[in-house]
Amino acid sequence: MTSAPTSYRGRHEIARRGNRLPVLSPRKAPRRWPASLVVVAAAALAYAGAYRAGSLTAPPPDAAESSLIEAAESLTRITVETAGAVQIAAWNTIWDDPLAGARALMVMASVATVLATGALARRVGLSLPATALATAVTAALPWALAGHRLVLPVNLAVPWVLAAALFASSRGRWRLVAVPCLLLAVLTAPLVVPMAVLAVAVLLADRDLAAGWPLSNRLAGVAMLGVLTAGLFAVVAGAGFGLRQPAPDVSPSVVDLVVGGGIAVGAAIGTLVRWLRPFALVVLGCAVVAAVAGPSRTALLLLALPAAALVLGAAVDAGAAAGLGRHVRPTPARTTLATAAVLVVGVVLIATVHN
Repeated sequence: MTSAPTSYRGRHEIARRGNRLPVLSPRKAPRRWPASLVVVAAAALAYAGAYRAGSLTAPPPDAAESSLIEAAESLTRITVETAGAVQIAAWNTIWDDPLAGARALMVMASVATVLATGALARRVGLSLPATALATAVTAALPWALAGHRLVLPVNLAVPWVLAAALFASSRGRWRLVAVPCLLLAVLTAPLVVPMAVLAVAVLLADRDLAAGWPLSNRLAGVAMLGVLTAGLFAVVAGAGFGLRQPAPDVSPSVVDLVVGGGIAVGAAIGTLVRWLRPFALVVLGCAVVAAVAGPSRTALLLLALPAAALVLGAAVDAGAAAGLGRHVRPTPARTTLATAAVLVVGVVLIATVHN
């Protein structure tokens, strides 16, 4: 009797073989240097795009932003914003203007988000073009550019969530580092909790967690986590208890709506693919709750953006594999074209943001 593989790569490969939707296998993932070049280009776009939107001190801070900045300046009492306020206060020790310093930290967090999203894209085996698209969308989507400048706890929490995902899918003792990263993300933005519970429920249902459990125990665990997820989402849409985090509502552009439509289709298809299902359901869950939880809409969508970018990249990979029957290998010439595509797509998206 062959034991179930314990490594992420082994389980991931088996999960891929069990689905009809063709995607790139991890053993054919892009080589390190081409993908790194593409991701760094996207991170540079995230930095440039945030400053393209205007001065860090304009527009004036929203009530939610002011609350977090004031909490960072005082740090006199423990609140749901304390962890985020501590991070801003530490960063602002080198800034004279609290608002400019806080927004500069949000810009750096967006750069870290792009880098971590690109690393995750490589980890799950997206092709070079799909990685380029995922990082460009994360870095330069017009709606996201405005959202990444907002002084919100979720903007600080997202890089910690992605770091937790990267460490959890790594080998050896590095997996243990995922626990403090996820804990810090939850303390920074409690809104992370329902998304994390939802992802764990999906992993448990797909036997990516607790592979040796009996079916009855697995069903009971999934049911319990499902009810907990529904309850937490109801809290986000309702009273709050620290999970509901008001944020300014960012108006989407036409480009945002087009990309959003593509992500929605990709997420719906992604629920059929075992390895992609956690990302797809997090995207759909955030979108559904965002539709009814107005004050938390921007925060929910910012939290879902990296997962949405990965789903979009996977959808592109699946379409390419279905149409071409093979994947494009990352030769130097094609890597250059992919990097240029990131820059061109990013510049076009950034150009839609008006000062």
